[in-house]
Amino acid sequence: MLETSEKKRLDNLMKSYNLDQIVEFPTRITHSTATLIDCIFLDTLQFKKVISYSHVNGLSDHDAQIVILGSFMIECHKNILKKGFI
Repeated sequence: MLETSEKKRLDNLMKSYNLDQIVEFPTRITHSTATLIDCIFLDTLQFKKVISYSHVNGLSDHDAQIVILGSFMIECHKNILKKGFI
């Protein structure tokens, strides 16, 4: 996948908020191109496992994305609650 300066700037901006792009495959595929046009950013530190994959639905010119989120990192939130921050 092509790394443009705009993509790098967006990735750096999102990383400053602890967000990572979890879709790493093209979501729009034509006869001559393959591009990632549907971005999903997620705080991956909050989940033990994140899986994303493409689903061809035949309803649009681009594929759907399915994201499976593993166990939420509840231990962090338990500690915050114990210390009275919330």
